[in-house]
Amino acid sequence: MTTEQKLEHRLAMVLDDIKALVEFLDEHRLMEALDKPTKYGDSAWTHISNIEIACDLNDEASIDWKHYTKG
Repeated sequence: MTTEQKLEHRLAMVLDDIKALVEFLDEHRLMEALDKPTKYGDSAWTHISNIEIACDLNDEASIDWKHYTKG
């Protein structure tokens, strides 16, 4: 596997975990928690959306983003 293929696979796994997490929250009636604002965004959905955007190698939007946290 090339480095690019490995990167694409890792990003696909991140997206798969996000989907599984949202499914879990939905099954346990916790989705309303995602609507609440976070320290860094209007809602937790913002962070999920940002992860999806950042994992899309065809989308350049995240290239100019800055870290929310120190570290």
